[in-house]
Amino acid sequence: MGEEVMSEIIESREIEPDDLSGRLYGPLGAESGPGVLVLHGGGASDERGYTDRYARLLAHHGYTVFDLAYFDALGMSPDLVEVPIEYFVRAVDWLTGREEVSTEQVGTVAWSRGTEAQFLLAARDDRVGATIAYVPSAYVFPGLPRNEPGDGSVSAWSQEGEPVPFVPPYDGIEEDMNESSLVRFRRTVERASADALERATLPVESMSGSVLLVSGGDDATWPSARFAATLTDRLSEHDHRWSYEHLRYPAAGHSIASPYEPPSERLVDRLGGTRAGNAFAEADAWFHALTYL
Repeated sequence: MGEEVMSEIIESREIEPDDLSGRLYGPLGAESGPGVLVLHGGGASDERGYTDRYARLLAHHGYTVFDLAYFDALGMSPDLVEVPIEYFVRAVDWLTGREEVSTEQVGTVAWSRGTEAQFLLAARDDRVGATIAYVPSAYVFPGLPRNEPGDGSVSAWSQEGEPVPFVPPYDGIEEDMNESSLVRFRRTVERASADALERATLPVESMSGSVLLVSGGDDATWPSARFAATLTDRLSEHDHRWSYEHLRYPAAGHSIASPYEPPSERLVDRLGGTRAGNAFAEADAWFHALTYL
């Protein structure tokens, strides 16, 4: 659907309540709808247009959507470093308290590094229902300082004032900086101790809702298909009570996002997959996401 048509039926506005930063979307004229929290990935603020498009599409289908920024936004740290999971809990507090939201539980949609926060949030807050995770992680990885190289010594997230355990960088990663991020993420996981991996594994078994995992078989950023398989194995081992599913698209990369937006050659070259493969994954995953939400 074109932007001009969409703007005639979707209302959106900047939101900065209670130290939160984001945009709220909803269908014009609707009294209320199911709530959805949307979380971007680890890219800078000028790389997040996909969450706006996705939120608008959800609003077109009757959802009230909070597209939440959690770093590199107005009034926020530029770094993905020890972001409190309590920040996301406050976002759920705020969203469920809106008169535009008709449900006690909210769904979540997240991408890439944002799925780490998504899973940590859902594991501690049973107000989070359906979880839609695009190109997900299976582990907490180190934080991303923007203004310095960083040595992998800090977590991306914190809970109750303490850093969340993360997979530490392997010895020699500095010499591998010319390698792709896919290679470095693979080696980080493969060379970590079993104890370190277990501490850093995202606790999906503690979540109270259905789970849809979407991965690209040609993901050039990190092995999202492998990570998603790790998560589904964990859900199975713990007899997860709710439905869960892993959609793996062999010809898609790391840029699976909103449907009906042709992916650019630049994104395909950088993030993997083919234009046709990514487009198919976006359209097919969108259909499945609506059935989960």
